Amino acid sequence: MVDLTYSAGGAVKKQTLDCASPAANDKPSCVLLGKLPSAVFKPVSKDQACTMIYGGPETATLKGTVRGKKVDARFSRVNGCEIDRWKQVEPLFAEMAGN
Repeated sequence: MVDLTYSAGGAVKKQTLDCASPAANDKPSCVLLGKLPSAVFKPVSKDQACTMIYGGPETATLKGTVRGKKVDARFSRVNGCEIDRWKQVEPLFAEMAGN
């Protein structure tokens, strides 16, 4: 089970995604969550060189258990490295964003 939080323009939306039941295997969000590489849940290294491109004010968090491991990840679009991470998880937050 993971808790998702999405924020844009001051509006905050929250949702819980339960992928533990066998029926959840057909949910597109659960399928995507199961396919995400574990590196996407880790913060960008402070030593990583990133392009200074601003992608927008949106932020998101994902907290819970994914494939048996605890995750507590924060996502934003403040630079090229963060935008890359964002693109990988964006489908999880697209419905919350109204897209």
